[in-house]
Amino acid sequence: NMTHLEHVVEFPTAYNDFLNEIRRRKAYGVASSSLSSAMVDKLASMRIAEVRAREKFLQTSGRHLTPAFFEIFMPTLATLPAVYTPQLPSMVEMDTIPDIGPLNLEPKGSTMTSSSSIGSGINDNAMQGNISGGASSLTDDTPQQQVD
Repeated sequence: NMTHLEHVVEFPTAYNDFLNEIRRRKAYGVASSSLSSAMVDKLASMRIAEVRAREKFLQTSGRHLTPAFFEIFMPTLATLPAVYTPQLPSMVEMDTIPDIGPLNLEPKGSTMTSSSSIGSGINDNAMQGNISGGASSLTDDTPQQQVD
């Protein structure tokens, strides 16, 4: 049975694809974490603006309203907005992904040999643009331009 020889022939491509899969997953983790942080920051700044607007209302028009407005019509009229405290899922996978560096080996179907691209700077890290581009580079519908 010679089927195991197919694995030997395909191993260099499979290994390069494995390394690229690691980089892709790391880029996803960085992007999702960055997007989550940006969302929490945006919600915090929105809350600050809402607190100011409510305080302004209460100090101006609100002080002329009768107690019925605060007790019957809208009991929460004098309360502050809720603090958003998300419970994000654990990213355990990110702690277990090995650090393999930024070099992006040629993808499956490349005509280059493995030895010709390693350390040559050719096709260096297509995922790096996704990592350094922030959350939007993986979530935007428009293509991102890489910075060399």
